[in-house]
Amino acid sequence: MTIIQAFIAEMEDVPVSNTLAGKILSDKGLDASATYSAAVHEQAVDMAVAAALTKALARPSVSEGGYSVRFDAGAIQARIAAIYTKWNVADPGAPTIKAVNPW
Repeated sequence: MTIIQAFIAEMEDVPVSNTLAGKILSDKGLDASATYSAAVHEQAVDMAVAAALTKALARPSVSEGGYSVRFDAGAIQARIAAIYTKWNVADPGAPTIKAVNPW
C-alpha cells in the first residue's frame, strides 16, 4: 500500500481527490507514492488527515437533483480532536487561554 492509499483509506466518508490528497501529503513532507509503513508514517498520515478534515469543514452542503451531500461538522471536529489527542499534539483549532486578567 502506498502512502496516498493509506491517506485516502483514513479519510473514510469524506471524498478527497487524488490531486488534493497528493498536495496535502506533499505539504506534510510525505512522498505520496512511497510504500506506507505504520511504524514510520502513521503519525504524519494522521496529521495530513487532520489537515484534510479541517478543509472539509469549510465545504458547503450541496444539493442537486434530489441528491445532497452534507458533512456533520461536529463529527469532523471530534475526529480532528481525536487525532491530535492520539499523538499528544495541541489542536490548533481548539480555544486556548492566553492570559488571565485578575480584576
